[in-house]
Amino acid sequence: VYHALQKTRPQQKVVFFHPDYLIELGRFWHRRGQRARRLSTGLMLASTALEICEQVHLYGFWPFPLDLSHNPLPHHYYDNVGPSRRMHAMPEEFLLLLQLHSQGALQLHVGPCTL
Repeated sequence: VYHALQKTRPQQKVVFFHPDYLIELGRFWHRRGQRARRLSTGLMLASTALEICEQVHLYGFWPFPLDLSHNPLPHHYYDNVGPSRRMHAMPEEFLLLLQLHSQGALQLHVGPCTL
C-alpha cells in the first residue's frame, strides 16, 4: 500500500501499526476468546478506536453473505473473493462487537446507511 500511495499520492501520510502493538492486541483478544489466526483489520482498527476515542460508531461489520433484507453481499467492497476461515474468524469477531455494543462500549450500525 505504501508504495502504491507514493506513486499516486506522494503527499499522503501513511501510518502503520507497530508490530509489538499487534502482537499484544492479538494476545489481549485471544485471552478473551478470539481464536482466529489473525485479527481482521477491522477489529484492529475498532480496538484502537476504543483506546483513543470517547465514542466509537462502527459501520460495515457484517460477516454474513446476505444483508438484513436477504440481498447478497460481497465479502470485501473491493473484490469478490470470499472469506478465508483459516485467517479470520469474522462471525466470532462480529459477536464480540455485538457484545461491546450491548455493553455500551461502542455503537454497531448494521442497517442500511441513511442521510
